[in-house]
Amino acid sequence: MSGAEHYNYSVVTGDRLTDGDCAELSRVKSMERLIDCSSRFVRDAYARMPQARQNWARHADEEIAEILKMMPPLSRDAVICDFGSGGGRHLAALRAAGFRNVSGIDFALSSEGKDAGVIEADCRDWKSPELCDLILCLYDVIGSFAKEEDNLAILRNLARNLKPGGAAALSVANRDFAAASADIGKVDASDRESFLRKVFELPAANAMASDGEFFKRASLYDPFTGLFYHKEQFKDGTSALPAEYLIVDRRYTRAEIVAQVQAAGLAVVATRYVRSGFAKSFTAETGKEILVVCRAQGEDKEK
Repeated sequence: MSGAEHYNYSVVTGDRLTDGDCAELSRVKSMERLIDCSSRFVRDAYARMPQARQNWARHADEEIAEILKMMPPLSRDAVICDFGSGGGRHLAALRAAGFRNVSGIDFALSSEGKDAGVIEADCRDWKSPELCDLILCLYDVIGSFAKEEDNLAILRNLARNLKPGGAAALSVANRDFAAASADIGKVDASDRESFLRKVFELPAANAMASDGEFFKRASLYDPFTGLFYHKEQFKDGTSALPAEYLIVDRRYTRAEIVAQVQAAGLAVVATRYVRSGFAKSFTAETGKEILVVCRAQGEDKEK
């Protein structure tokens, strides 16, 4: 309308909205739809990953040895579960270390096969038949969802499945390292339309289908939300076009993951910046992962 400001109204709050407000709401809804699509496809994308052939997945024995050094002594009959276990490489390492009561869950089982101790289940709501002495949740299981409430649900369910005083070891992708690696120089993240266009223009990589080196592939980082965006392609060995996924995931600073662990009711025992193998410590600028060891509260709790 010429010479007058046009208004709309929010159906939720009844507040008066300008055209600029409506445009921003439309951009926000577009971003939310994008995130929702990624969450629906993430299971299929992870199921297609040939984890056993990827560089970061070849250090399970070292990682279990390092984690056990950070724990109080555990009985060989201790109940141990691996949240987001993939094919079960850490279960095999635990058995090699003498532990007998080990199991794993993953919501995206690979077609390449799995350890007999792995079942298909969702870390956000699975209930263990018996409370655990130790739970592992390694390599970005927390952070694999774009919506933070889903990642917090994993942590809270982990806490529910621990015995009083039980321990957990988790690792998440280090945001400080990832942000320095991401292609953020060509995008103004405050311009949501421009940022969304850049997301769609991202070249597709094959990191998930090949070596798993996500940090070396083109990605975008939105510092306002803490989300990272990258595209992945998978080929099925036929003449059909490859499947392409937009992966939206979340990485953490040390302060952020400590706050989330505490919000889930767990006490943080130790944190350090690491890379695969966990044997060496790194800085915030050089460590790809943040390893966190935590404990359940000591009071009794019902399953």
